[in-house]
Amino acid sequence: MYAFTKKLPNPALKRYLESEPISSIQFVDTKGNKPYYTMNGKRYGGIHSKLKKMYYPNYQRKKRRFSKSIHRTKKASSKELGKTIDRQLFHFVKKPERKPKNALALALVEYWTSIKHTVQAAQVPVYIEDLERVTQADVITEDNFGRLWMWEVKSGFNRAQKQGFLLHFKEEVPNKDSNHWELQRHYTHQGLVKGGLPLFASHVINVYQNGESIEVKKRKVPKWILTK
Repeated sequence: MYAFTKKLPNPALKRYLESEPISSIQFVDTKGNKPYYTMNGKRYGGIHSKLKKMYYPNYQRKKRRFSKSIHRTKKASSKELGKTIDRQLFHFVKKPERKPKNALALALVEYWTSIKHTVQAAQVPVYIEDLERVTQADVITEDNFGRLWMWEVKSGFNRAQKQGFLLHFKEEVPNKDSNHWELQRHYTHQGLVKGGLPLFASHVINVYQNGESIEVKKRKVPKWILTK
């Protein structure tokens, strides 16, 4: 289900992955029906549908209109692209001597190398007790001080427009894709910490094609989510 490095593995991450109930989590792809997770034999749903009911039940994703020049230079994402990046990062963790062939996945690896991080794991299982849901952390890295970071990877240029505001916040939080990503990151981070993993930080990281170049952006954690 997950990939974990064999080269200088972080001991705290190793303990987390071997602990109960984390080690019992399995992902079940039903090939046509909605996938789900099992943990100690019990079936669990993922995080996205739960958050949607809680924070944006009436949201229907609508694309923004851009000029043709922007469509040509900044490439949007697709489910297939996201799966390709996840798959290549997964295999890179297992065999770091083989760099990803996908340009976006390679750009992410090069970014983490540039900030002196080693990629420790990919698709790490997470039980979120507060929501009674199971999800996966996209990537866990270790910095040169031995601290662990979690990354919520989002591919492609975001073309969705905001619609209203998220529910249950004291301030007005725009109901848009990037803020939905922050909710996923926040709850995944909390689930990891409550499961015993000493995370130092977590961020949404966005990677997309922009003309001939590739943009990698680490998103700053917004103030509104820090008050939860």
